[in-house]
Amino acid sequence: MNNFSPSFQTRLLALLYLDKEFHLAFAHQMQGLYFTTFIGKWLFEYLILHFAKYKELPTKTVIENEILAQNPDILPEEQSGLQEFLGILTLGNVTEVAYVKETVTNFINNRQVRLALNEQAGAIEEGNVEELIQSLRKIQAPARTRGFDDIYTFSLLNLKEIYESTGAYMTGVAMIDHHVGGLYNKELTLIMADTNVGKSLMLTYIGGQLLRQQKKVLHVTLEMSAARTLLRYMTTLLERDSTLNYTNLIACNPIDECFNHVVNLREKYESYMALEELPTGRGTIADIEKLIEKHQPQVLIVDYLDLIKAATIREHKRFELGEIAVQLRGLGAEYGIPVVSATQTSRQAANRRIVGKEYVAEDYEKIRVSDVVIGMGQSQDDALKREVILYLTKSRNTEKGRMQRYSIDYNTIRFILQREEIIADYTS
Repeated sequence: MNNFSPSFQTRLLALLYLDKEFHLAFAHQMQGLYFTTFIGKWLFEYLILHFAKYKELPTKTVIENEILAQNPDILPEEQSGLQEFLGILTLGNVTEVAYVKETVTNFINNRQVRLALNEQAGAIEEGNVEELIQSLRKIQAPARTRGFDDIYTFSLLNLKEIYESTGAYMTGVAMIDHHVGGLYNKELTLIMADTNVGKSLMLTYIGGQLLRQQKKVLHVTLEMSAARTLLRYMTTLLERDSTLNYTNLIACNPIDECFNHVVNLREKYESYMALEELPTGRGTIADIEKLIEKHQPQVLIVDYLDLIKAATIREHKRFELGEIAVQLRGLGAEYGIPVVSATQTSRQAANRRIVGKEYVAEDYEKIRVSDVVIGMGQSQDDALKREVILYLTKSRNTEKGRMQRYSIDYNTIRFILQREEIIADYTS
């Protein structure tokens, strides 16, 4: 059959499919060799047979489950090869054989596995092992849990993260800093605006202000190129008395001053800035998580939520975006960092000054899971004046409904507070 001993085969099967702590890199390394063995081929055929039956749900499986409940000695048809497979392993440890039978059966019968098999119809029918295994691995990965520091639940020590985050991270945007209190760990802040109002500009400005405070920032761009985003960071980090602006930097003129500015930024912020580009509509939450593991940031900025690829393709885009929002906030909670992103509004928000949560595009789940949502509104007159209205449409822990007018200095990429606004002044 092959050169692997029964015991090794048993362990390998458990590691590759069932051991949640097994290192993914080793699994990838072994994957090509493993699927040339009898075990891999058998298990993949097992999955195909199970999938064929699952497509006939609910009737066939429901009826079969009722029969099996009354006759536990009868094997389902897709397990017909299981006895032969286990017979080959009888030369090994009997306990291991029982373990394989039990864990493989539980693995196949897991509801999430069944859903994954259904969603991976194309991969199964095309024999795409790698895509199928990646899908199955995602649902097997356990969520990280965090317990309290004290043995007592009611303890001030267990509120340590709240006390330590007082004041949180300041963004340079008065709406966030003064009314919300800044960016807090494990929370998702969402900037919501129509096309070309300034979502990406706002995210870059916030990132620049965090760098000025020497906070480690991971900025992931799925919209603009990394080079264009970096140029914006170089601009927003200009000193107040600098004679340079965006036009100077993009033309690299005067070259000596531009060079000196870049060297100065390197000395100040090099170890705090991580800028990564993912392909539009191709980068996933899993890709972003890898970047978090790589850079260990204090704040994550994603430009922007709607351009992330869903792990599972749904019939309607809105369901995908809702899941992405949940997963993005989950990253913040898992790694204990604030997450800032942006999202698109519906067409009804075009040229409106007050942009509330009711104007979010696609799935409302994006609003529901976010901790803070700020709408960016702009009429045609505002656009000509280079002004924007920020409206605090959701805040879990503070008063909402605040509104402020900002001017945008495009030459230095800064948002400058003009005044507080009164909603009653607007009828749009």
